[in-house]
Amino acid sequence: MSFLCRLQDEFGSLEEEIRRTVEESRIVQEKYRSMYEDSRRDLADKQQQLEELRNKVLLSAYNRTLYKCKSNLGDELRE
Repeated sequence: MSFLCRLQDEFGSLEEEIRRTVEESRIVQEKYRSMYEDSRRDLADKQQQLEELRNKVLLSAYNRTLYKCKSNLGDELRE
């Protein structure tokens, strides 16, 4: 086999390796992009759940305070 043939074979092998590497990189990139989007959706869901829980806690505390104020006001009016 001549030197030129060996170089052409090596060039072809390297070209194929580059194609495989580029394809593998694309697949990995898509996988991580998908994981990133899933994580963003999960985070948005958790933030919404947290906000709803926060609002429930604040509303509950507000209602307790309001009840105490009404009770105290009723006591004061009866005195």
